[in-house]
Amino acid sequence: MSACTEHTMHRLITITPEDLQQALLKGADLKDIAARLRRRLKIPAAPKTGGLPVLGQLLKHAPTLHRLTESWLLGESFKIPGRTVKPQAFHLLPFCPQENPQGYLRSLLKKLKPSVIALDASAFETTAALQYASSLYFSLGIAGHSVLNDHQGNPVAETVIQPNDFLPAVALHCHQNKIPLVPLGTPGHLIASEHQHTYSQMLSTLGHEFTVQASSCRTPESIQKLAGSMMESLFASGLQLGMERENCINRSCALASRAYELLLATASDKSLKGPILILHHIETSLDLPALLTTFLQAPAALSELSCAPEPQPDGTLSKITQAAVPDRDDRRLCH
Repeated sequence: MSACTEHTMHRLITITPEDLQQALLKGADLKDIAARLRRRLKIPAAPKTGGLPVLGQLLKHAPTLHRLTESWLLGESFKIPGRTVKPQAFHLLPFCPQENPQGYLRSLLKKLKPSVIALDASAFETTAALQYASSLYFSLGIAGHSVLNDHQGNPVAETVIQPNDFLPAVALHCHQNKIPLVPLGTPGHLIASEHQHTYSQMLSTLGHEFTVQASSCRTPESIQKLAGSMMESLFASGLQLGMERENCINRSCALASRAYELLLATASDKSLKGPILILHHIETSLDLPALLTTFLQAPAALSELSCAPEPQPDGTLSKITQAAVPDRDDRRLCH
């Protein structure tokens, strides 16, 4: 066989990402290829993400944070010590769940070098994001569907994750860099409001514009200021968004309560060499900074403003599967 013919044959059997995508969608077994990608990208092996406990690999290197998050799953608050220690340095950084954060997040993570990242998402949503980021679906740009089953094998929660969503990018970064990832949020609730659909569309548009503008910001503080200004403009649009505004305040109170407990729980941890980065939904940008400052400066306010954790379902995650891709207008930023 001539060298020319051999070269031509190699070109004939070249496999493209599109070929792999089609093969995966048709149910082909691509375990060997998936294993090579995982080794190259330093992401978890498949057996560790199938049947993954709800807290999974998020906090396997941080037992204190694991216990704290486990207590939140049970609906139990952190026991605040009588004598408090000055908390670790921290930064607040808003995000939009359905927007790709690479324009501003990567440079800030490199600059801040956080020792812990806390995320405004439920434990299931956070672990599902890591499961998805560890799959070929994410590598090939295919939406994934993750299901949480209780200990009897019954499905109790599900979520659809898109390739450009915020959560998988953060979860994968934490896993690759061995940074503890703490889920601060609780499962979302639909708001029975006549303006909910319009509000969700406005929030989606705002989220896209925010992500574009945030890419030119250089500090978490400037991004936080941008998010607060944009959310203030949204609520000043003229629509009667009282229920939506109340929901944002309630979410902020719950999030500030968990963030405050996290800062107290880590205050005396000498192993933490960098600041704590708290990533929060853009909806909480108007209220979270002031609430957290109030809790830290005037702990007496906790009795009036803090919220106990909402119990969350425990269990294991099923093997991730392909998900249908909805129209962008149908994807909700406010859960």
